[in-house]
Formats: sequence, structure tokens, C-alpha cells
Amino acid sequence: MRDWKEWWKKAGIRALRTIAQSLAGTMPVGVPVTVAMIRNFDISVIYAILAWLATGMICGINSLLMSLAGLPELEDAAKPEITEYHYPDMGDDGK
Repeated sequence: MRDWKEWWKKAGIRALRTIAQSLAGTMPVGVPVTVAMIRNFDISVIYAILAWLATGMICGINSLLMSLAGLPELEDAAKPEITEYHYPDMGDDGK
């Protein structure tokens, strides 16, 4: 049974990281772009900012949907740690 409270916590952190990475990766780069946006501020700049934010939100939603398949953070805690492995084709001395 899945612990949904823990899942939302882990998936939310993963989604926020994804949003931050996508916004940082698609951010307008450089001072000339910023100065040009301030000098020519009109409705197209607002649309560009909204499209930029929408891209981040879509990436976050996609991250949450992908997390439904499974989170490595939760699966690692559920798996027992293997401390010793015996190779069946080797002798008792391991040679």
C-alpha cells in the first residue's frame, strides 16, 4: 500500500525542482534582453512571461504524472539491503 502523504511530499519536491530547472533553462538570457523588454513593455511581453511560467507549470504537472509510476526515493526505502551475495557457480571458498 502506498503512503500517499509521503508520496506527495517526495513528488512535490521533485516537481518543484523540475519547475525551477525548466524556468532557469528557458529564462531570457543577458542584460540586453532584459533592457529591451523594459523599454518596449507591452502586452506581448506579458504574454511571453505567462508562456514562460506556463512552461514551468506544464513541466511540474508532467513530473507529478511521471511520479505515479514510481519514485526512486520511496522504492529505495522499501527494498531490503543486500549485504551478501552467494554466487551459485563458485565453490564455498569463492574461487
